[in-house]
Amino acid sequence: MMVNPDVAKALFDPKLEAIIDTVKHKSKTVKEIAKELNEKQSRLYYHIQKLVNLGLMTIEKEKLVGNIIEKYYTSSHLRDASMTFEGEVAMEYHEKLLTKALFNMNQGINLLKEDLS
Repeated sequence: MMVNPDVAKALFDPKLEAIIDTVKHKSKTVKEIAKELNEKQSRLYYHIQKLVNLGLMTIEKEKLVGNIIEKYYTSSHLRDASMTFEGEVAMEYHEKLLTKALFNMNQGINLLKEDLS
């Protein structure tokens, strides 16, 4: 997927990145996300809706609890997504892209070391 400037901006925003990370392995409600991030629920609704609109999070399921519908959000679909940063987006975020690439590479190297030990 070609990354547009709004998606890149969201991916490199620390608060939004933290929200995405909380639901990459298991879907969670806003209440669960807020608890994990030590944040008020009311301060997350806008950010979560923004991530859903950008396609960086999806609603995995909805549950009726009393008379409230609880939505369970996930970002697990991003694990298999191939994101391409080109042109102005790549130029603007090149330092963050390099930092992330190096971080991911180091994680992979450390896993290989563990496996070989």
